Amino acid sequence: WAHGIGDIKAPTGRKRRRLDVAAGLLLGIGVWAKVTNLVFVIPFGLWLISRGDLISVRRSVLAFAVPIGLFLASNAALFGSPFTTSYSRVLIRKDGALTTESITERFKEPLKAGLVRVLTDEGEGLANKAPLLALTIIGAGLLLMQPTTRIPGGVFLIVLMGFLTVQGKYGFTYARFFLPITGLSVLPVGAVLRWMARAGPILRRLFRPRVEERVN
Repeated sequence: WAHGIGDIKAPTGRKRRRLDVAAGLLLGIGVWAKVTNLVFVIPFGLWLISRGDLISVRRSVLAFAVPIGLFLASNAALFGSPFTTSYSRVLIRKDGALTTESITERFKEPLKAGLVRVLTDEGEGLANKAPLLALTIIGAGLLLMQPTTRIPGGVFLIVLMGFLTVQGKYGFTYARFFLPITGLSVLPVGAVLRWMARAGPILRRLFRPRVEERVN
């Protein structure tokens, strides 16, 4: 997706048009699958707009509108309103009787305690399930230092903060919720690995004399 509508070196012509359409469709399907994926759509949408290519913006928005339109239509058919989703009709048992509850009732956790839980939960926390995400802060910093990757680095940080805020406010922590942010982390983690590959020879030259001196 990033190569489709975020990379300034992305392909042009027919391939670019296909990527624009694919990006819009996939983002729309992502929101249809899980409404909270809007936290990913908004900053990347602003990123696309900031590139100033109005034709790509229109193409991606139209493609995005197709699954979103189907999503709203299905909500209207099933729940009577296009903006009422299945998350507003979660079936629960309360006082021995079946009833429905909106998932918004589960987003009332204190943010600080929720962030600690998301990061350190023994069974489902990020530190246990996705430890490489710790490199994303360093990687985003490396991206911000380069003019050509400054916008992707900033967008990733916005997405990461939005993701942590949403998950911190939610009352439950499940590792499967980390899949989108883990997938997007390849960009900053890749920046760290690239820096390590370039810095490797320099570091070896710096530390080799000390090692040889200790051996002697």
